[in-house]
Amino acid sequence: QIQLARRLFEIGVIKDKTQSLNGMGFALKNPDLPLSPVYIDLGMPYDPKPGPVTLELLREIAERLFQMTWYPTALPRYQHIAGVPRGGEPYARLLYEMHPKGHASFLRLGKEELPGGERRVAGILEGEWTRRDSVLLVEDVLTTGQSTREAIHVIESHQMNVRDILVVVDREQGGAERLSEQ
Repeated sequence: QIQLARRLFEIGVIKDKTQSLNGMGFALKNPDLPLSPVYIDLGMPYDPKPGPVTLELLREIAERLFQMTWYPTALPRYQHIAGVPRGGEPYARLLYEMHPKGHASFLRLGKEELPGGERRVAGILEGEWTRRDSVLLVEDVLTTGQSTREAIHVIESHQMNVRDILVVVDREQGGAERLSEQ
């Protein structure tokens, strides 16, 4: 895991505040949050805002996540795997592909544009489910937990429940605490 973290730092996934424009830190999406001493970019080269994560690296991260979630001798804990759009989706899709056929299906959640340029998680675009199904939700970077809470709301509005949330990177800025209160 240390080697993986080192590689992420070397390719620019993780940047410290000395690499910010002013050397003071990075502004996050939410302007109410203080400058962050760390910037994490788990984007892919083909994303609207291209990032440094290659398909090979994405697979390596997903394999680590799979090892944390797959218990071959246990009963399935969830029927579906979904990613918080857009960042969690590639990790969720690879996790789905790594599971034995028939263990879980993939749900793709959508995002909608709001007036003023904001986006929010809205609806299920792909997948079949039934009431009371359980979902493993995957998030790439957790900051405040807002997008994750929106994804949970969408899943619950379809009468399913989120069994577990798997986060690639927790920025430790209150998101996990807010989610545990929910």
